[in-house]
Amino acid sequence: MSFQWGTEHNPHISDAVHGIRVCTKMGYFQAEETQTLPVQVQVVIPLTSNFLRKQVNISLTTFDKENGGFGSVPKFPTPSKLSFLLCLGQYPQVVLDVVGASECRTAENMAITTLRKMARGGIHDHIGNGFSRYSVTADWSLPHFEKMLYDNAQLLHIYLDAFLLSRDAELLGVVYDIGTYLTTTLARPKGGFYSSEDADSFYKRGDSEKREGAFYVWTKREFENVLGSQAEPILSAFFNVRSDGNVSPENDAHDEFLDQNVLAIVSSPPALSASFGLKEEEVVKIIKDGKAALLAHREKERVRPVLDDKIVVSWNGIAIGALARTAAVIKGFDPTQSEKYLASVLSAAKFIKENLYDESSKTLYRVWREGRGDTKGFADDYAFLIGGLIDLYEASFDESWLHWADDLQQSQISQFYDEHGTGAFFSTHYSAPHVILRLKDGMDASEPSTNGVSASNLHRLSSLLHDTSYSQKAAETVAGFESEMMQYPWLFASFMPSIVAGHLGMKGVVVSGEGIADTKIKAFEKAPRGPLGTFARMDSSNEWLRERNSLLKDFGLDGQPKVLICEKGTCREEGLVAVPGVVETIKETTQETTKEPLDLGAVKEALPPATEQTAATATTEPKLEPKLEPEVNLVVPAAAAESIPALPAKENEKLV
Repeated sequence: MSFQWGTEHNPHISDAVHGIRVCTKMGYFQAEETQTLPVQVQVVIPLTSNFLRKQVNISLTTFDKENGGFGSVPKFPTPSKLSFLLCLGQYPQVVLDVVGASECRTAENMAITTLRKMARGGIHDHIGNGFSRYSVTADWSLPHFEKMLYDNAQLLHIYLDAFLLSRDAELLGVVYDIGTYLTTTLARPKGGFYSSEDADSFYKRGDSEKREGAFYVWTKREFENVLGSQAEPILSAFFNVRSDGNVSPENDAHDEFLDQNVLAIVSSPPALSASFGLKEEEVVKIIKDGKAALLAHREKERVRPVLDDKIVVSWNGIAIGALARTAAVIKGFDPTQSEKYLASVLSAAKFIKENLYDESSKTLYRVWREGRGDTKGFADDYAFLIGGLIDLYEASFDESWLHWADDLQQSQISQFYDEHGTGAFFSTHYSAPHVILRLKDGMDASEPSTNGVSASNLHRLSSLLHDTSYSQKAAETVAGFESEMMQYPWLFASFMPSIVAGHLGMKGVVVSGEGIADTKIKAFEKAPRGPLGTFARMDSSNEWLRERNSLLKDFGLDGQPKVLICEKGTCREEGLVAVPGVVETIKETTQETTKEPLDLGAVKEALPPATEQTAATATTEPKLEPKLEPEVNLVVPAAAAESIPALPAKENEKLV
């Protein structure tokens, strides 16, 4: 190639120019001198068994049934794929009929199996909260130890969804774990969330060389010195700690982990109780106290990895949404922690609005570090922040956040939308300097695609605000990636809610008044979150929303408890019929659930309260069967253990 370029480079230039022209016409990117193309607005991706099942079948083909996860090493959490698999069974019945009930259950089981395996693996920091980026082993035992805000924020969304579907205390434990990590280690005291923690660090103070995972690994001797003769054997068995280390030489080419152990849960209190001849509650207490001792030793003796203290708007948007949803879900049984999470979210949102948003030009700036950077926000900054603000509105019903989301959506459209081409959003601002080509982000990667999230935001805002121009833009955005999605649907999982919404529409629930309205709000917060529903609350103070949404002009002014169901451009009043979330059909919440509530007698506290951590152990592994086996002997915070709610409605009663 180098020889050809030196002697005959003109043909290569011609080929490149031709390729650019073809890709521009297909809408991949926009060159500076490009003729505009008419936009054809319609939902063209069919809800067929071939299209939908293809996504599930590809996941099943690459699924690791033994360890969870997909594909070969290195193994990434793949949040977008897990979210798609979890939510597939929460779509309206027409989608389930096309995909198949068994396939939907299999999809959910693949996701929950993966989440459990990750939670027990070395990718999870069992002493100090949070997840690393990825695992270099198939069984999640040896991670690349860097911790990212965007990974943990996405995983919080997914573990929360998994808990809402299963009412599994192990998954709730991980929700608390990630929530604590985001609101402590990664939380900026004056608002916002930091970006990451490095993988490398000094093993102890005075060392001259950093090495990967030094902050997180342990030797057997350290366990003996820190834990003492009674606790050490139990925690070593629990976490798979060995004298010669638990990292295989084939995964340690440079002997960085010689005689070192990465903690991963390989046993359970019942098994340890039988092995050591102790009562189960004694084992649980030993594990709890031992983890507290290990944490104290680590914080005192180890050098913490360097913190990347940038505030990145897009990643903060994901965290705002995840923590807002978490705060709403746990409010009913752990109001204290809910308030802490919500306070952190509000602080972050206010910080971004005050420091990274120019009100006069309606422009976001991407990064803050000791002051605002000069870089204007990219399309993903708008997309992820808008999504987070919608979640924050549905958690707080403070219409100011919805108002800001609406302003940001209009700004994203004016600055990034391909009005004259094939639709969808370019990644860069139309006036960005030094940009030769404007690209469009369509495929999911470590983060969901900008256009997938944007299309979902547009549908949600269209439902909340009765703005058909938003749903029109959502349809155009989906259509912009039609050919690729039809060929490789599993690479575009974040578009799935918008594809279905384009066919079936959104359904919004609006409540007013006290009493019965509060009951519906609590039901909505506890129900599995479906991809096609929105939720709003109205009273006499909601002047902006009343003006913005013509369907709500007079609703809620009298203060009477009422429920509106809004879809397809009209609203109907449902009176005092109970609405367990946004459901496919209105059913009474008093109906008996077909899923058993969590056995609170099996839940035990086993973690140091000072860090508000949670760990999880279980004796029964989930199976790729129609039903997941129930988990027992799990560990969650005491406050949550007192009153974890049962499922609010029948198994077939789901959010739309």
